[in-house]
Amino acid sequence: FFFQAEDGIRDHCVTGVQTCALPIYRHGVGEGLWQSYTALTGNHLAGRKVLVIGYGAVGAGIAAYARAGGARVEVVDKDPVRRLIAQYDGFGTPDLAEVVPRAQVLVTAAGAHHSLPLATLRLVRDGAVLINAGHGADEIDVQGLTEEAERVEQISARVVSYQLPSGPRLVVLAAGHPLNIVMNSGSQEPVLLHRSEEHTSELQSHSDLVCRLLL
Repeated sequence: FFFQAEDGIRDHCVTGVQTCALPIYRHGVGEGLWQSYTALTGNHLAGRKVLVIGYGAVGAGIAAYARAGGARVEVVDKDPVRRLIAQYDGFGTPDLAEVVPRAQVLVTAAGAHHSLPLATLRLVRDGAVLINAGHGADEIDVQGLTEEAERVEQISARVVSYQLPSGPRLVVLAAGHPLNIVMNSGSQEPVLLHRSEEHTSELQSHSDLVCRLLL
């Protein structure tokens, strides 16, 4: 059966046991996302200013792996308890409007509709890279960007830049879809979880094996 996880992602349970979701989300997604970022942009994290929106298991892993890669990381979360946890983990927790003008890489991991709405995207610094690691393709308002942009450039298959009128040029990876899923990077389990409705029997077998190996 399934239950709702803290990041809005449904976890699969086998005989009542959670399928290792926390280590998979934190470490599988955290590591795989930045591998994909480097593969698509050619950029390393060292010295870059990274903003992570959402500090559940996924966001915490993304922030930790970004810091390990040498990035300067800040976290935004609406939940005061999660902000406190992020502070104890050593991350600054400014308001969204305060931090977006200085962030060079922005990652959504909140599992919420329009975590980065168009009004906020207008405030983002020029040349910033936007990545979604949450659930679904609507955490970044890509449709709003597309409609407002005066120029859209397809840089590569999964890299598109949007020039806003009298505003910044923003680079979106994987059209706003979860990057680790699109790139099939990091742990395989998140990919299977997102496809669980179509591949329930396959997922059950795979999840059972993973839990036996990791628990």
